[in-house]
Amino acid sequence: MGTTASLDVGGTRVRGDPERRFRLRLGALLVAGMVAAFAGGAATVLTDVRGELLSSAGRDAADSLAMVLGENPAGELEAPPVTDASTWNTLLADLGRSRAVHDILVWDASGTALLSLRGSLATAALRPDALRKALSGERTVTLGRPAGPGARAPFGAATLDVVLPVVLRGADGAPSRRGAIEVVSDGRPVLEAVRRVWIELGAISALLILALTALILHLANLMTARALRDPLTGVANLRHFETAAAGMLPRLARHGRSAAVVVVDLSRLGNVNDALGHRAGDALLRLAAKVLRSETRPGDVLARVGGQFLTLLDEADAEGAEAFAKRVLASLERSVHVGPGPVRLRATAGIAVFPDHGSTLDELRAHADSALREAKLGGFPFFAYRKGLGHSTAEALALESDLAAAIVQGELVAFGQPVVAMGSGEVAGVELLARWQHPERGLLAPGAFIPQAEEAGLIRELDRWAFDAAAAAVAVWAGQGFEGFVSVNLSAQSLTDRSLPEASRLALERHGAPPDRLVVEVTETAAIRDLQGSRNVLEALRELGLRIALDDFGTGYSSLAYLRRLPVDLIKIDRQFTEHVASQRSDQYLVRALMTYTRGLGLNVVAEGIETEAQHDWLEHAGIELGQGFLYGVPGPLDRPPVTLPVPGAPARRS
Repeated sequence: MGTTASLDVGGTRVRGDPERRFRLRLGALLVAGMVAAFAGGAATVLTDVRGELLSSAGRDAADSLAMVLGENPAGELEAPPVTDASTWNTLLADLGRSRAVHDILVWDASGTALLSLRGSLATAALRPDALRKALSGERTVTLGRPAGPGARAPFGAATLDVVLPVVLRGADGAPSRRGAIEVVSDGRPVLEAVRRVWIELGAISALLILALTALILHLANLMTARALRDPLTGVANLRHFETAAAGMLPRLARHGRSAAVVVVDLSRLGNVNDALGHRAGDALLRLAAKVLRSETRPGDVLARVGGQFLTLLDEADAEGAEAFAKRVLASLERSVHVGPGPVRLRATAGIAVFPDHGSTLDELRAHADSALREAKLGGFPFFAYRKGLGHSTAEALALESDLAAAIVQGELVAFGQPVVAMGSGEVAGVELLARWQHPERGLLAPGAFIPQAEEAGLIRELDRWAFDAAAAAVAVWAGQGFEGFVSVNLSAQSLTDRSLPEASRLALERHGAPPDRLVVEVTETAAIRDLQGSRNVLEALRELGLRIALDDFGTGYSSLAYLRRLPVDLIKIDRQFTEHVASQRSDQYLVRALMTYTRGLGLNVVAEGIETEAQHDWLEHAGIELGQGFLYGVPGPLDRPPVTLPVPGAPARRS
């Protein structure tokens, strides 16, 4: 079945383009009309043009209804039982937004009206010739006032009446009998347009086709928009995407050209939905769709499937797909305002290339999903498929099983990154970072196993291991003269774990660790998911003598508003505010404002992401007490007091 409407997605028509088809047909008819007029055969041409136009109206009305009602395997239009309120109400809702379509009626073989969506024409009789043709599988299209008693002509001479054959389904849903379905439309704007153009140009035959084509396209778009478009973002839906791919991939294969499927996953969508509600999540989806649409070209196809976006890049190789992914991810990596405050968008992408990674859309999607999973496991922004990634799901499940054993068997290793006093360059503390010494895969970074820990419900056990390792390090280092702190990150799940304070107390007692040397880091996003529950747990930890740090400050939902509601001792300014602080005044103003506010609350401040001397100098001059970043040292094993760790970035004058 051909489509009845086109949809502009990502700057391209992504399904059949009937509007273009009509324009080509119209152009041919106009040329034929002018030639015949000059030859003296205008009357004959007008008759032919009118017949072709009405035939087209019948075909496209059938296609329009098929998009909503469906067809059987033989390609015949099917109507659900008249008791199927859902389908008919959907059609009625579409009619309610149209000024062109007056009513749609269903007739049985005896000419009895079974259904009139608006109820306005049910008492009128169907023309016998139209019913007879419908029962024999033919369609009839009439422009003008039908003849006979009870004729349905709500728009007088401008009534467009289309009668189509249909297979009627019984109450049990099975095909039961044949009948007819009738679409009655308002043609008055058509006749008015024809009259004006006739007066101005004297080309009534050509403009009649143009006006009626516009009417037919309006009906087609009305009936098919719901089936072709994602209602939230306006991009294509999966059905539309699959249809476009079915046309694109064979064409590219014939010409020996490539394409790419890029799947983009919004990493924080679930957190936003949980914390701020689905309205905020929907706003993020609409924003992401806008970003992706701005990066697509004519010929590309963009669709949304849940929290992911699929893009089919026409005539793109691996290099072009990676460049596209870089642009999209760079545009999405920013803070936006939804709900009560700013949220930082984060996304990951997987890439599969046609025909290298698959000859069908199903293969390409499966391989792009495998690449996406690999990107998440490895902590990469995007990843292109390569042979062997198809087993990633099974490997991920095996990794989850291995992780459960690793926590018990001591395969996890504590690393730490120094936190430096800005004025002296001395190490003031260390942030504990977990690594996994996998027996087969070697040393794994957190991005390779933290997502699995969260999915498998192991993140609380991992958090408790980290706290225990931090308490052990503090106890050992205190005996060796180091008076700094060790900070440990807590997940959102641990923040609502009422047994965590007691487990932490036992760990402190077991190692004999001074509690004031331990700092618990939480993110705004995690804390706000259950604000009261998080506050209760944090206050209990604080009563043990621990200090609380708010991590990634400035990237959450409403930082300043929640600072006073959480038991916080210090904040860590996210690297997005310090990255360009030495050169951008906007970042400088923001950091100074944060400093003023936090000083008023009596909080200490750690600046994250410091990598240059210029950043260090500006932040120290602004009054920042502590700094963390590659300038001072990369994460290393916590097997000795951090005062003996090299701090290559600390300026000599402060050593």
